[in-house]
Amino acid sequence: MRVTRLYTGDDGHSHFEEVDLPTERVSDGVEVTPLPGAAGVFLRTLDERSNPGSEQFHGAQRRQYAVMLSGHMEVWLRDGSRRVFGPGDILMSEEVSDGEGHAARTFLGPRVTLYVPME
Repeated sequence: MRVTRLYTGDDGHSHFEEVDLPTERVSDGVEVTPLPGAAGVFLRTLDERSNPGSEQFHGAQRRQYAVMLSGHMEVWLRDGSRRVFGPGDILMSEEVSDGEGHAARTFLGPRVTLYVPME
């Protein structure tokens, strides 16, 4: 399964990277993809007016997976890179160092995100 990783590089800048998580076939038509380091789960709902500070550059609060269930989120970096995440997309956020951070916004209606913290 392909996910987008957001991390702080050795250069102190935030970067996106496409990562393939290993998938195990457990039976005919059934595959399982473990989430390395997963340590719990919670849901978060935001509408377009929620969390206005997120449009300012900031780092992630913790290492975590963010699974978009509904709505859309745009994330951008200082270098101008932008990604849009919608239902079914997964963002693996590891950008918790003192790097430059990212900014984000919710659009096209409320966004429901399943967060899976990593140890």
